[in-house]
Amino acid sequence: MNSLQPAARRRAKTMLLLASCAAAALAVAPQVRAAAAADAAAAPNSLEEVIVTARKKDENIQNVPVAVTALPAKVLDRYALTSVEKIAATTPELKVVRGNSGSGADISLRGVGTSFTSVGLEQSVAVDVDGVYYGQGRVINEALFDMKQVEVLKGPQALFFGKNATAGVISFTTADPTPTLTGMLRASYEFTANQPTIEGYLSGPITDRLSVRLAIQYSDMLGGYVKNLAPATTYTTLDVSNGFAASVHNVPAPTRDAPQEKDLVGRFTAKYRVSDALTDTVKATLDQYRVVDATWNSLTFFCPLGARQTDPGEPCGKNYNVYQNPLPPEIARTNSIAGRHGGQLYQDYDSEAVSNDLKYEGSKLSLDWVTGFHHFINYFLGDYDLTGAVNAPAGTWGIEKSEYQAFSTELRGQTKFAGPVNLMGGFLYQSTQLNFNQFVIFPGGLSDLSLHTNDEYATVEKRSRTNGQTWSGFGQVIWDIAHDWNFTAGARYTHETKDSYFIQPYVVAPYQGVFRQYDPTNPASFIGANQSFDNTAPEAALTWKPRSNLTLYAAYKTGYKSGGFSGSALNSAIANTTEKELAFKPETVKGFEGGVKSTLLNGALRLNADAYDYTYDNFQVDFFDSVHIDYVTKNVGKLETRGFEVQADWAPEQVQGLLINGALAYNNAFYKSFPDAPCYGGETIAEGCSLEANTHSSSFGQLVQNLTGVTAGQAPMWTGTLGVNYERDLPGNLKFGVSGNAQFSSSYHLSQFGYAFDHQAAYATFDASLRLGDQKGRWEVALIGKNLTDQFILTSGLDVPSTGSGTGTANGVHSDLGGTPMLPRTIALQFTTRF
Repeated sequence: MNSLQPAARRRAKTMLLLASCAAAALAVAPQVRAAAAADAAAAPNSLEEVIVTARKKDENIQNVPVAVTALPAKVLDRYALTSVEKIAATTPELKVVRGNSGSGADISLRGVGTSFTSVGLEQSVAVDVDGVYYGQGRVINEALFDMKQVEVLKGPQALFFGKNATAGVISFTTADPTPTLTGMLRASYEFTANQPTIEGYLSGPITDRLSVRLAIQYSDMLGGYVKNLAPATTYTTLDVSNGFAASVHNVPAPTRDAPQEKDLVGRFTAKYRVSDALTDTVKATLDQYRVVDATWNSLTFFCPLGARQTDPGEPCGKNYNVYQNPLPPEIARTNSIAGRHGGQLYQDYDSEAVSNDLKYEGSKLSLDWVTGFHHFINYFLGDYDLTGAVNAPAGTWGIEKSEYQAFSTELRGQTKFAGPVNLMGGFLYQSTQLNFNQFVIFPGGLSDLSLHTNDEYATVEKRSRTNGQTWSGFGQVIWDIAHDWNFTAGARYTHETKDSYFIQPYVVAPYQGVFRQYDPTNPASFIGANQSFDNTAPEAALTWKPRSNLTLYAAYKTGYKSGGFSGSALNSAIANTTEKELAFKPETVKGFEGGVKSTLLNGALRLNADAYDYTYDNFQVDFFDSVHIDYVTKNVGKLETRGFEVQADWAPEQVQGLLINGALAYNNAFYKSFPDAPCYGGETIAEGCSLEANTHSSSFGQLVQNLTGVTAGQAPMWTGTLGVNYERDLPGNLKFGVSGNAQFSSSYHLSQFGYAFDHQAAYATFDASLRLGDQKGRWEVALIGKNLTDQFILTSGLDVPSTGSGTGTANGVHSDLGGTPMLPRTIALQFTTRF
């Protein structure tokens, strides 16, 4: 097999999986037929009840007036969905981009998300883990394992989840201790990236009131999904302190296979039953994430001139090859962050999280007090020009340390009176601190060897800090108008402050006309903001349940997302960066949603549908100007998203053990008003780029285009899934299972700014798993394949640095486009044993 070409090896692996499925199916077919005949008189199939916490309490999914997709532990295990990205690949309308800078991620639902390029932007899709809000996109680095359930809630969720849930919520619930002593050990090997993983847990009671659970996972990827083909080369630097004396440095070849991800995570849970009504649950998690290249998933996929503008000799196109250089070791040694791995590209992420959930369930009142602390520190060294060349016009490295910590506490209570009216309410306090330090090396190789500091080879150093505090109160009236009618109305009030600053402590002398070096005597070199925001987000819902198996609802919802400060930008002397480019307003949303949820065919069919129309005011976007080397954070005038979704689960009574599920979604997300959008690199006057002449615009004097009416980024109009799962008991106390899940998407823009060549074409992917195990679940062997058709799918696009020219003129040259792909085909063999 090693003599085969990569494409041939991938085809061979697919054929191996399909052949294995066919062979196993043929082997067990006689037993399946025998078991089916013996089962002919069995009771008809029925769907399992799904319990969700979409309104912060346990409820049947069919009774909740919220569009929600629930993925229980067995579904997560079935397809090895162990990260936010893998969950997004199987969930219609949910898209996740793993960013290589800024906040680290763009998570979007229904076409509404957040640019990853700014560290100060928080997600429009909130991530909630065990009731604690995780406020940074780098949560995608967390190993999400040993889960009880994952819920994807669509649309604004301000009342129950607070700020930054304008587009929806991804809610993770980790597993609790078990009432009896149980354990699990799982080992797997993924063949594409050569990734072995081992995980397990031990859970059970210590006393009649105290039970604990310890879960650990370790993964060590020996290969990767991409090949870094940058060659060993030389890099020339010019010492500005010594008459621009030239020094030639050897640049070693990079680690070829990337990302070579290593994960080590452990979680300890203790649950103490104080009394029959009062329980306290503590969870503590430590997570360590490592990759050999912070920018491993960034590649140049489109070159308008037919070749790369930074290095015409390198290929340009849609493949899994990247061209990214490490730093010369002698340069890396001068910087404490770059030197962590001797100049090789890397990302090191470490986090700690602790939560405490104190619950009281009385006959008249329930109380839930959740307190959480989350801290992470992230180091990386990345090559951002996406070329194997290192000397001008190439040679752009980013060296970064960012640190974030958040403390939050929320108390909520709900009455349980026998009468028709009940109340829910509570308060939230959160305190956050975000520290950012980055060194950027731009093309030209300028150095100042007289410094003897971390800045010796840097073009510019950036520092920023944002301290935030949030106070929030919320309440809801729950009115059972009649036995089949329910009306709820509530609101959340939020007061938030953010104190921020941004400086560039060092800029190499020849660049000080481009970027402002901090000087206490020059006010323009210090950009600060003391921001205060107040918001009231009301919502109301009317639910009608004419029969026990039918729920209809209509809701009016609003939401609020924090304003803030773009602390990872640049203070450009050319573009005259001021506070208005870095500080941005809150994002708000309001609109309507309605739906129907039904359970039919004696419980064998669950059929749900919903429709929505929401308008977002001051939608937040971040733009990288590759020509001026500048970041601009903007508020879009209005963005509207409207559409409908249909979900179905069917367990046909004619075939025991068969479950069919599907989902179809239509979504139209477009800019209702965006007359001052930034121009993309090289956009010409004829293409719509011009100088903003409106003195009342925040973009006055800047080059802009009118994107009013244009479709938003990462917003396919049609998405859907179709899945089949079949399980059957076999003679010999065995159990057989086979699953398949197809996903499709129509085309969509890769960026938020209407690039001329940034479309991802429509695509379809297919995942499958084959399982054989013990009927009592004591052991199982599984073969799991994802993206089996090996589709090359891009999730984002942006201008490549140092490319493009003439923006806003008649003769502009378009920038090259870089993008982030989804994972290629993966095939894993997994063995699980339980006791």
